Amino acid sequence: MASSSWCSSSPCLPGSWEQSASSGRSSRGRSDVRLLTTERLKKYFGETRAVDGVDFSVDRGEVLALIGANGAGKTTLVNLISGLIQPDAGRILFEGADVTSLPVGGRIRMGIARSFQLVNLFDQLTAL
Repeated sequence: MASSSWCSSSPCLPGSWEQSASSGRSSRGRSDVRLLTTERLKKYFGETRAVDGVDFSVDRGEVLALIGANGAGKTTLVNLISGLIQPDAGRILFEGADVTSLPVGGRIRMGIARSFQLVNLFDQLTAL
């Protein structure tokens, strides 16, 4: 199982996702702009539709779960958002800025970070 996360501070630090008690939104940045939005996002691999018209948005402080069966396009969607692959159609907005064609390094500088879950760090070790 892979794990990914985004953060809107640069660098990503503990507390970046703190919410204000009154609004439920992060106390950082503009509150009138969504943190992350995808619009009609599409990605094809040959004849295979991996991501087909995905629209969603996440506000600051909001937690969003991405669930689905194997092969449903979850990893492809995360790869699109993080810039590892480019979409065939659609847009990705981060804090209102279009980052669709921005390379990984540019997204990192804006505060979009992805982490990978490493499940086999020490193959030779056991729990016993």
